[in-house]
Amino acid sequence: IGRKSPATLAQVLPLRRALATIRPDIVHARSRLPAWLAPLTIIDPLTYSVDGLRNVILGSSQFHLAHDIGIIGTVSVLLIFAGTAAFERMKL
Repeated sequence: IGRKSPATLAQVLPLRRALATIRPDIVHARSRLPAWLAPLTIIDPLTYSVDGLRNVILGSSQFHLAHDIGIIGTVSVLLIFAGTAAFERMKL
């Protein structure tokens, strides 16, 4: 996987099979949080990114993939508008 070549894409399916077989706990990091901290992950966009990757790689996730993509897309658009507004107010 260390090379920048389209041939490295052939490693995706073996990696997916290995992750499905091993089921590493790091993919389910949210379940390891203290109970009082878990509700705060709902406002963290990274939660939906990791969940989407878990869905694509392992085929199981907490949320539906369309929900993950919708949240990530909405946050991205909001940050683009916020960044544009902040840039326009800057004094150069």
